Amino acid sequence: MGILTNDLQEDAKKENKKTEGSSQDLMHVPTGYDSVDVYGGTVSFSDEGETLLNYGLPLGKLTLFVGNSQGGKTTLSIQIADNIASQLDGDVVLADFERGTVDHQSRITTICGITAEDYKSRWTILRNPNMSTEYFKKFIFKIAEMKKKLTTKQMVDWQDLRGNNVKIYPPTIVILDSIPAMKPDEVLASADLDNNMIGGKMAAANSNMLTSITQVMETYNITLFAI
Repeated sequence: MGILTNDLQEDAKKENKKTEGSSQDLMHVPTGYDSVDVYGGTVSFSDEGETLLNYGLPLGKLTLFVGNSQGGKTTLSIQIADNIASQLDGDVVLADFERGTVDHQSRITTICGITAEDYKSRWTILRNPNMSTEYFKKFIFKIAEMKKKLTTKQMVDWQDLRGNNVKIYPPTIVILDSIPAMKPDEVLASADLDNNMIGGKMAAANSNMLTSITQVMETYNITLFAI
């Protein structure tokens, strides 16, 4: 063993203490789709050395849905989000940057096989006409501020990667539909930018936004499905 290992390990235990209710070091949550659960799964071990099969998707992280147009990306993300939220008393927000004419309630209740009451109890549709990359970032931080006010009694039971029972914030799954339709304020406000400039500014702004919300997502159990 290294000369400093014991001291470093003890120091790390103090420094690595996580925020109560966060999604750090949690078992994944099943999505209802075996292929997704196996692909997103890992193996962990309990304190007694027992093998724990960690199937599903991680909470508090970014999951990217990629595929051809009309390939079912949004449908799948909606179904998985509802499955996760229904298990853990969570909430789902659909940030509709596409701003189509779809009836969201009818679509979601149909493809998820849920009632109108279920929809109203956990789904929120965000379609602000002034939505931008910066607006979306502020919205994620607004969710975090709401979660800060929750008490331990309002948290839900789950397990960490060691198989120990823990209390976590109820998950909030945010579906970003879609990244190509999300533009920064600078692009929305200017009519003089050419396509090359628009593409570069969008890529930079969206990348910076995703980087800036990573820690707050984990701390307050906010899961982002980006399409």
